[in-house]
Amino acid sequence: MDKRPCLKYHLGHCLAPCTGSVNKAEYKEAIKQIVLFLEGKRDKVVREFEQQMKSASEALDFERAARLRDQIGAIKNVIEGQKIAAKVSGNEDAVAFVTDKDQVYVQVFFVRGRKLIGRESFVLTGANAEQPKEIMTSFVKQYYASATDIPPLLLLQHPIDDKDAIRDWLRQKKKRRNQYLRTPKGQ
Repeated sequence: MDKRPCLKYHLGHCLAPCTGSVNKAEYKEAIKQIVLFLEGKRDKVVREFEQQMKSASEALDFERAARLRDQIGAIKNVIEGQKIAAKVSGNEDAVAFVTDKDQVYVQVFFVRGRKLIGRESFVLTGANAEQPKEIMTSFVKQYYASATDIPPLLLLQHPIDDKDAIRDWLRQKKKRRNQYLRTPKGQ
């Protein structure tokens, strides 16, 4: 067993079980909370943390109460991201961008199983003379040419050129019958 805890312990990011700084019951409880969180039972974790925070506050242990408050805030941020994804159905990618002078900042959001699982950011340069439709068409072709995971639905901020041809290309690439490319209504 190590004699001193590492920096992560001092920053409040680790319980330092390697140094014996936490007893078995506390460590087991922390593992239980992590398992509940990963199982998607985030509301239960928040309720338990809120109860612990109240108890710590009543015991005048304000530092622990503040740490629990911060953990609750972090969990609620994750829950909010999941609520956004819950408004969508199934598996999809959402592609949007903003232009600034000659640069284009593109975001691709990945939703799988109705959950936002990640995103990728890209910076494209030299696109100041291109129209949004051209930028979107070019990006979709380049990105999905090498993508290994192409969901059946792509939500695109702007329409694309050759929509039918691109849809057919994606269908062939993934060997599926249905491939949808959607843009906001009115575009």
